Amino acid sequence: NDATIKVNIPEDKKRYEYQEDVPEVKFSWDRDSLVEQGYHYVLEISDSEEFQKIIETDKLANKTETSYKPKIKAGRQFWRVKLLNPSQQVMKVSAVRQFELQPFPPPEPPVQLGLEGGAEEFKLEESGQTPTLVWTQVERAKKYEVQVYQ
Repeated sequence: NDATIKVNIPEDKKRYEYQEDVPEVKFSWDRDSLVEQGYHYVLEISDSEEFQKIIETDKLANKTETSYKPKIKAGRQFWRVKLLNPSQQVMKVSAVRQFELQPFPPPEPPVQLGLEGGAEEFKLEESGQTPTLVWTQVERAKKYEVQVYQ
């Protein structure tokens, strides 16, 4: 029997970029026949490659995949999977892999360009038409909120 567990996702050095909410990270690895004998998996996540401080430990019985919502908002994290026997002894360990969380800086606010056609003001009661407001497009913007004051 091979002494390591083959891990599948996330691939090593995977980078997750996000704007608002930290993304959920999905993990998977190959099934080992020893789980049929009462062995179980443990996923460990650390902020160091040596696993001096474990951020998250998840005991997974015989599951070969799980998800994790990182508590640390940015930076590199390292992960590995262990296979433990019923006496909690480590029988196999995967290679250590890393992933990185990278928040985008907040986008710059759009620049108001005024009314279509360059007019400075618009009087609804005089024209009876609907004005068209114009502003610069912002990369990664999900929506725009327009406020009009009298």
